[in-house]
Amino acid sequence: MKIYDLLDTGEDEFIKEIYEDGIQSLSKFFGFTIKPVMIFVKDRKTINRLKNQETENWVVGWVEGNRIFMLHRDSYGIETSNTYDPKYYGATLKHEMVHVFHRNLSKNKMPLWLTEGIAIYLSGQVDMKEPVDTLKEFLDIEKYDQGNIYKESGFVIKKLIDKFGKEKLIELIKFTSVMKSKVEFLDKFKKIYGSELSYDWINSL
Repeated sequence: MKIYDLLDTGEDEFIKEIYEDGIQSLSKFFGFTIKPVMIFVKDRKTINRLKNQETENWVVGWVEGNRIFMLHRDSYGIETSNTYDPKYYGATLKHEMVHVFHRNLSKNKMPLWLTEGIAIYLSGQVDMKEPVDTLKEFLDIEKYDQGNIYKESGFVIKKLIDKFGKEKLIELIKFTSVMKSKVEFLDKFKKIYGSELSYDWINSL
């Protein structure tokens, strides 16, 4: 299998810069430091072997423990329909780094709007997306495959942080590590933010 860990070889200053900047900014946000292992994969066949399944064309990165797997940028346009853009590639790499930090704070991946939203927000991808006038789908997990969570969740996190700061969000993320049900999560959300989680309330912020 063609797997390359460029951080160990020192061959890629572009990746190093993104990695080091990401560690610095994410350590400051989360309040602790982790240094994920970066593994760059050359082709789709290897991705499928590593994930033990056939993957969609858009799958270019994922996290396992403290390891981040990314499709090498030289394979963009070949092993994925995505064309290579350094700004977007860097943001995707940081997106996966956020997942590592998040999962060390809470092993729970649910709710998805929180997990993906924080990654989209902190990676800067939220600034690359078309603004959404009305948030109306991020809570609907049944539409996950349609991209609704990726489309809206970053803006949800931005609203929460802009209005209430990061401390409340960190408290919510920590709680997800011990929550046992959706009801518990919603109760905690209301306790932290003083309101029930709803489209109307989020849009009013």
